[in-house]
Amino acid sequence: MEIVKFQDAKIPCIVQEDKKIYVVIKPICDAIGVNHESTIRSLKNHPVLRAEHTVLCVQVDGKQRREYTVLPIQFISGWLFSININKVKQDAKPKLFVYQRKCFDVLNDHFFGNLRRQLEWNEQEILLLNEMNELNEKKNEFNNILRDKKRVLDKLRQNRLIKQPMLFP
Repeated sequence: MEIVKFQDAKIPCIVQEDKKIYVVIKPICDAIGVNHESTIRSLKNHPVLRAEHTVLCVQVDGKQRREYTVLPIQFISGWLFSININKVKQDAKPKLFVYQRKCFDVLNDHFFGNLRRQLEWNEQEILLLNEMNELNEKKNEFNNILRDKKRVLDKLRQNRLIKQPMLFP
């Protein structure tokens, strides 16, 4: 089990043998200040989440093992979005707002963070390709100069090997 810290909450996450990650719901409810039992009822009535939530036996905070309702990690943001901020206690609203806002950030990073990184990589690639092109052009110029110098050298050597004296080279 892994513990993820968010704000002041310690949220247990269970990694199953098949690598599927489940998040315990109760500590999130406690951290936000929403009623855990009514949240479970909402999960059971939600068209998507009712098929995704499950109960696992977990030991949390060194207490004895007990059953907790969990959700696969990929459904946590959707669940938090499904909590109507206008239907929670007044003192729970600020924390729920922070959690929901963070969900927007996570979703944005997931969908557009990759795009942003791809654009940055594309810009870097274009810069490198331009630099390589300039270097290739310089290489071609140097190769032409080198070829000309080699011709002069070859001509000099040929002239040197001529056994006849030359009065006027």
